[in-house]
Amino acid sequence: MELMGQDWGPPPIIGPRGGALTNVESTVIYLVAMLGRAMVKAVVPSSHLNLDSHIKVFMSMLHKLDKCMLLRMADESTSKPCWAEKYNFLCLLNLPGVMR
Repeated sequence: MELMGQDWGPPPIIGPRGGALTNVESTVIYLVAMLGRAMVKAVVPSSHLNLDSHIKVFMSMLHKLDKCMLLRMADESTSKPCWAEKYNFLCLLNLPGVMR
């Protein structure tokens, strides 16, 4: 309460760790869109191109989310992005070739 009465005013509000909630929301939205493209009932000739672009957008959003999460870690230089450490994410890039 003492800080509220100081000349310079109250202390600044600290945002949530890991970045904004919109990063999580965007990642989940693009995950659902990617899964929708991957689980189509009928494959048309352009399906693999559509899936490829949705995978890359999802991976970009995941990287953005993970980058915000890494900022809270003490030693950022030694930590790798989650998509680089887990082969499941890298295997997503093979799906368009399988679909082709």
